[in-house]
Amino acid sequence: MKTLTAILALLILTPLADAGLEPEALVTETAQRMSETEEGYEWLDTVVDFDAIGVFVLGRHIKTLNQDEIDRFKQGYRAKVLEMLKKEAQRFSLESISITGYVQRRPNDVIISSQVATSDGETHLVRWRLLNRTNGWRLVDLEVYDIWLTVEHRAQVAVLLDRNSGNIQHVLRELE
Repeated sequence: MKTLTAILALLILTPLADAGLEPEALVTETAQRMSETEEGYEWLDTVVDFDAIGVFVLGRHIKTLNQDEIDRFKQGYRAKVLEMLKKEAQRFSLESISITGYVQRRPNDVIISSQVATSDGETHLVRWRLLNRTNGWRLVDLEVYDIWLTVEHRAQVAVLLDRNSGNIQHVLRELE
């Protein structure tokens, strides 16, 4: 699980939203710049579509929540992801990345397949799901070890909500 988290950290810690880049070039540049970044993590808001991911992760339960609860969840989820990335990024280093495939699901929805070689000598298949928004391409999911990370987070949140009769307060406490 640590390797999965470390790969996630590697892959989303550099700007994806560079103007004018096609998805494949964006993924390659992002991964290459990853090892070199010493920036803070607030800029991730220009890279990752945390709002869309938050709505997706809440799934069917979003219908039962008020806007304040939704906003608190999205903020807590974003903070938890950033905290995890800070911790894991320091332990992981990219050696190389190569694009191995491209699937256009819809005009503004692509999945880029890549092979990522890490400093520990391992190579990992990583798929990047990007959506083209009005403000550029945004990362909305990653698949590592056959696990789509936001899909997995959605399942975990659904279990927490189902176990607690849909009470979002239990989930919000987990995010704090």
